[in-house]
Amino acid sequence: MREALHRVVLESRQRTYSNLLVVLTLYLVVVPFVPVLPRLAWIDDYLLVLVLLASLYSISGDRTHLFVGLVLGFPAIASRLVTAHLRVVTVAPATLAALSVFAFLAYLIYRVMRDVLWGRRRTGERIIGAIVAYLLIGLQWSLIYGFVEHVHPGSFAIPANVLPQGNVQIAAAPVSVFVYFSFVTLATLGYGDITPISAAARTFAWSEAIVGQLFIAVTIARLVGIHAAEMAASSRDPGATDT
Repeated sequence: MREALHRVVLESRQRTYSNLLVVLTLYLVVVPFVPVLPRLAWIDDYLLVLVLLASLYSISGDRTHLFVGLVLGFPAIASRLVTAHLRVVTVAPATLAALSVFAFLAYLIYRVMRDVLWGRRRTGERIIGAIVAYLLIGLQWSLIYGFVEHVHPGSFAIPANVLPQGNVQIAAAPVSVFVYFSFVTLATLGYGDITPISAAARTFAWSEAIVGQLFIAVTIARLVGIHAAEMAASSRDPGATDT
């Protein structure tokens, strides 16, 4: 029983990116459909906390990384849980929580990409890790856009028909609106329905578009190189298997 449990834990450690991808996808898919009602706003907070906890687990194999992740992520997790229950948001705690989330996600993206590009995981898990990093970048920027709009209302020109039904205040646009804008910008689709107005909003928008293009170019080149090296090693050693 103990050996079986140990085997399950080890296998789970090898599939942390797969697990994180499931949680991230759940968050990004569900949040846009959460009704804009105060009594249901806690769903967004709890789902984001779930993403943060899954992210902590993905780096928990190394104590140093786990410690850094806890230091960076604990304020965000705690503030999100308090907000979900009390629905009281003041400027100072909200700013601290936002900075905590930004710092934690930035550190997580760095760790995932370092592992994807130079780690020793299986090729399939590396590919999933690259997808996770891409989604985390989009999520990171969506939270930045929401923070910019919160600090300086009117930073984005958001048409009324883009807002969820019943939300008449553009300054109170839900995070799902900025998630949509973030991934549209990251993929350089440029639909133009939401427009960055302020200097900060424009700067973050063009920087995200550049990051998105560089990410795809660098990651694909590296993964192709890794695959080519594995194929070459496999051809030299017929007994080797490509995982």
